[in-house]
Amino acid sequence: MCGIAGYISANRDGKGEKLVRAIVESQIHRGPDFQAIVPLETQKGEVVFGHNRLSIIDLSAAANQPQYDESGQISIVLNGEFYNYIEVRAELEALGHTFRTQSDVEVLIQAYKEWGHDCLSRVNGMFAFALCDLRDNTVWLVRDRFGVKPLFYRANGCELAWASSGRVIAEQYGLKPNLKYVYKGVTSWNFDDSSEDSPYEGLTNLPGGHQVLIEIDNGRLKISQSRWYDLHARATALREEISTLSDQAIAERLAETFASSCEIRMRADVPVAVALSGGLDSGTVASWVAKDHPEVKGFSFGDPNDAKTEGPMAKILADRAGIDITFIKPDMLTLIDGFGKTLEAQDAPFVSFAQVAQNLVAQQVAEEGFKVLLGGQGGDEGFMGYRKYFLFALKEMIAQKRFAEAASLGANLIPVFWAERASMGNYWRHRKRFQGQESSDESAIRFPDDWTPPQIAFRAGQPAWRRQMLDVTDFSLPTLLRYEDRNSMAHSIETRLPFLDYRIIELGLALPERLKIHNGFGKWAIRDMVKGLIPDEIRIARYKMGFNVDQGTMIRAGLGDKLRGWLCEDIDSVREYTGAGFDPAIAFSDERLVNSVRSLPELLSLIWLSRRS
Repeated sequence: MCGIAGYISANRDGKGEKLVRAIVESQIHRGPDFQAIVPLETQKGEVVFGHNRLSIIDLSAAANQPQYDESGQISIVLNGEFYNYIEVRAELEALGHTFRTQSDVEVLIQAYKEWGHDCLSRVNGMFAFALCDLRDNTVWLVRDRFGVKPLFYRANGCELAWASSGRVIAEQYGLKPNLKYVYKGVTSWNFDDSSEDSPYEGLTNLPGGHQVLIEIDNGRLKISQSRWYDLHARATALREEISTLSDQAIAERLAETFASSCEIRMRADVPVAVALSGGLDSGTVASWVAKDHPEVKGFSFGDPNDAKTEGPMAKILADRAGIDITFIKPDMLTLIDGFGKTLEAQDAPFVSFAQVAQNLVAQQVAEEGFKVLLGGQGGDEGFMGYRKYFLFALKEMIAQKRFAEAASLGANLIPVFWAERASMGNYWRHRKRFQGQESSDESAIRFPDDWTPPQIAFRAGQPAWRRQMLDVTDFSLPTLLRYEDRNSMAHSIETRLPFLDYRIIELGLALPERLKIHNGFGKWAIRDMVKGLIPDEIRIARYKMGFNVDQGTMIRAGLGDKLRGWLCEDIDSVREYTGAGFDPAIAFSDERLVNSVRSLPELLSLIWLSRRS
């Protein structure tokens, strides 16, 4: 896990090294172990690579980046990991390739030499990289299948700059905050999606599963962006492939794939920890890993003696799996301080207190000397874990006149609603987002007249699995991955996500719906897979709990005043977004921050805008 930066120009203008140095210095938290700024000897124009290294695999200096092939003609800087590098390396060695290091990065160089751009189909991991091939004066930018690792670029006719973070590029080129990005997040709670939108105007967010090929040609850059991974095509083909298999055969395939996903993510030359909540997804990852790696350490946000938090369930999971666990139980001052650190780490707005809790967990993991943390992100999207999927499935059944199945599902939802009756108010407040309607909350931000919020509702005639796939590509996962990456990397922590192995996501989408929603449960295939491994009070729990932070208590105890104070420090800079007569004390009163779905995201957006305007 690292940070990358770079610059390519059709002219030898000498601007690249200064720009790349500024980016590398700003990304030191992404890779504190080694930094490099290297101009490459090109025949045409100017190319500069920058890298921040967080040493995880092959800790020797020989594995520092940029790395080169034996001829010196091919070089690469990479952020992320290729988890299956051992298998690919063995294949390449059989074809005659030799290696000087034990790093996964060198394997990618040799894979490129052997298979060209088609090497991407052979690698399994999370990554964003830049590869320069001096043989044809090209630079190749690539982002992993689901966009786990970030990659931003800014281009014009004769130069292009890229990085793992966009702030310095925005500052160097005078790019303004992107209001479309802000509006999208405030209205839908999803800032990031499969589009090129970034927090700054003119800065392109390379979508997951995409690549950019840049060629220096007659004093200009020839830039070509394309998709290299098609999730819909892959899942459609797999649905057809497994349609004739028995449920038992599918279950066995899922267990084998998940075991492989966990095992290759344990490959590291540093200690590995696991995030352990009281829920099914992180519990599945932690318990599965602990079977073969009893030394793994757990971290949980909560108090094992406070039933209002995830602590008690996390302790039950840890005790069953034999995992030594640290509980993060911050006081009010730590939480308020964590809010400021999270805002700075994200360099973009966020929507809830859960992101602060996530940041504080990463901080504790780093303080205890770990560099790698496994988590459960992706399980809900991959296997229909969110409550909304019940409604999507019901709509599909009714549309297809499968009334008996719809009635059975409806009956099975009664105990779910009863178990989560305390959360019904929160679900009700969010209902309009999933009905494709504008919130009735009065907006503190002045939206443009032609603004239309993203349509995240289930559309008539849409198969439930297709709507599930959109959560992977657009409506849920991209924003959650941004939170995870920025919060973990703020503390130089690499997070690895077994549920986001592309084989797992494809299989989750391909599964027949009866193996995802069953007897009033979502993620049924996962629940069945871990029977006997995870305690039943968690495996078949009717309730769903995320990071549990008492938002109302915190706001009324002083956080509301703190946030309003941050906004008022530079209130004049956001008047253009709010209009005349705007009063933060009224627009963002404690009562509105507690009860309005939109209020906290709007306040955090305005604070971010005030610091970037």
